[in-house]
Amino acid sequence: MKPPRKVPKIDTTETDPTVRNTSSEEGTAPRRNLPGIGTSEPTTDPSGIRQPGGDPDNTPREPQITVEDIATPEPPETDSAGATADIKFLSPTLISRLTTQPDGLRQDKLGRLYAEIENEGVTMIRRREDGEYQAGSSNTLTATGPLLERIAETAFWRRKNTVLVDETPRVTDPMTQPSPAQDLSPALWQNWGSSVKPQSVETLEINGLHYRVVPGLQQNAEVAFLQHPRFSPSRYEAFEHMLQDDPSLQPRWTVKKNSQWEVPQGHLPFEKSLTRYVADTFKDLADSSLNSVARELFNRANHSNEINSMGLLVLKQTFRHWADPNNAAIPRRELADPLLMLPPLPRTEGAVVLRPESSGTLQRLDFDPVHFPTEWANFSANASNFNLKRLVGSVLIRNGYDVFPMTKNHEYPALVFTRANHDSVFFMKLFNLHGTWAVDPTFRDGPLFDPYLTNHIGEPAVAALRAAHDQGKAVWLNGGTQITSQMQSVFILREQR
Repeated sequence: MKPPRKVPKIDTTETDPTVRNTSSEEGTAPRRNLPGIGTSEPTTDPSGIRQPGGDPDNTPREPQITVEDIATPEPPETDSAGATADIKFLSPTLISRLTTQPDGLRQDKLGRLYAEIENEGVTMIRRREDGEYQAGSSNTLTATGPLLERIAETAFWRRKNTVLVDETPRVTDPMTQPSPAQDLSPALWQNWGSSVKPQSVETLEINGLHYRVVPGLQQNAEVAFLQHPRFSPSRYEAFEHMLQDDPSLQPRWTVKKNSQWEVPQGHLPFEKSLTRYVADTFKDLADSSLNSVARELFNRANHSNEINSMGLLVLKQTFRHWADPNNAAIPRRELADPLLMLPPLPRTEGAVVLRPESSGTLQRLDFDPVHFPTEWANFSANASNFNLKRLVGSVLIRNGYDVFPMTKNHEYPALVFTRANHDSVFFMKLFNLHGTWAVDPTFRDGPLFDPYLTNHIGEPAVAALRAAHDQGKAVWLNGGTQITSQMQSVFILREQR
């Protein structure tokens, strides 16, 4: 397709707006050299994870990875994976089918409850008439295991101390009975290990100790995540709060070299919160959109609202791509841009409701005028179609997009734009809205059937749009400005086609 041509910077009076985003402009994410870990030439294993390369000086570096989207086979039905003398634990296959509850418990489709015993595994529990929880089994109607209690401020449970004497001989271990003074910081990840292999959970061995890993590793994987004893990655809210409040609880990289697992020092997988990663690339997004985009990306990473090891790899690689698309491949095309993650707006007869986001689910993108007050003020002073195109075009450029040029002859309220290193071409019809209702913005037969389209957006934009349409890579959007009693924004919705 013919690329957008570069034109001079936007003038607030009679000249044409800037239509290209360059690396020197404000707001463009700086190109980064993402660290690797000192190994030999990169290789790719069957999991699709690109193995790290290294520097001659063997400086410890963060793993370099390339992630492909791999379909997860349907897990077979299995029985419990193991048991101690008093508790029977579930297999990882069955654990993956449970849903996590706000109180730290898990639940199956029949409503039965399960608890995760710290550093041991997940077991069925039953609530007694006195309110206590007791380990049980699907093979019996009454609980026969020990009483359990939740560890404060965690999702883990443990055996509750009682007056009964347990004469069953046990092997003690610092990780199964941690001392209050034990240092579990990332720098001392060695303390996370156990000399006794935990039952029914995924582990790997380093220097004779067993370390629990985040579930979901592909077979023969060369990169894994050690799981912190005090935090189990699960849903978006918990993961985002952890990164904001105590990022030391996040999992640690571990890489297999010469058939041995090693933990590179000095690099955490996530240096900031997920919303901060989004804001670093799309700097003008409103807070509600930052949260919605981060949540949507988290849930799409491994096609679930609960993250696993492969999802963490996809999440990390996506942020790398956003920061440096020239050198970091995108795991899946749909993750390349938040606009591709927007759900299509259903076609309706008459009017559609355009309300601000409130549920946290990604429905629209909102750019907050607090980040571009001058451009917003200029438009507010003269809200013509041309100035509407000028405002929205400048916001797109500020957030990394390349907008096809327009002239004074292009009064029709629509823009065509692209993004560097992406193959999508976006067409956006523009509106200046006051309130929550708007006339249905869809074309009856689509923009490409408009005989005046070339006059509206220019020949280069039409050529690029037709070429993308033929390849199934044209994306149809509705956007513009919206002012209500509660907010004002530059908004974008995706149109169903």
